[in-house]
Amino acid sequence: MRPTVDDGEFVLVQKDAYVYQQPQRGDIVVFLAPNGRGLYLKRVIAVGGDTVSWSSDSTIVNGKKLFEPYLYGFHPNRSNDSNEDSSDDDVEPVHVPPNSFFVMGDERDRSNDSRVPGFGCVPLHNIRGKAISAGKSRIRLLLSK
Repeated sequence: MRPTVDDGEFVLVQKDAYVYQQPQRGDIVVFLAPNGRGLYLKRVIAVGGDTVSWSSDSTIVNGKKLFEPYLYGFHPNRSNDSNEDSSDDDVEPVHVPPNSFFVMGDERDRSNDSRVPGFGCVPLHNIRGKAISAGKSRIRLLLSK
């Protein structure tokens, strides 16, 4: 999740953040790994009902290019700040099922996320909470109420 969260940073997670509402685009969530072993920390890119596609330099949700200043290596003068659709998509668009979320890491070229076959969209029942802060520490993850 660099540069948002570096290795070795302390992350405080609000476990009850989604009791009365669902995760929103842009939220950083903690969820159970697809294989059921361990937890992942990723950013919600698309929610149930959305259509998402991506290429090497852009992410498209519902036909609009996302403005993603949090990405590792973001440069405001590149095409990242455009809201225009990209014509060089590398993949077929993915339709996000209801009560599921398409997640991606901020360091896109090194992230194991919803783009990977077998990983896919994260169902709501696998989400354990919302990351609400980060700071330098040896502790990687702290779940709290």
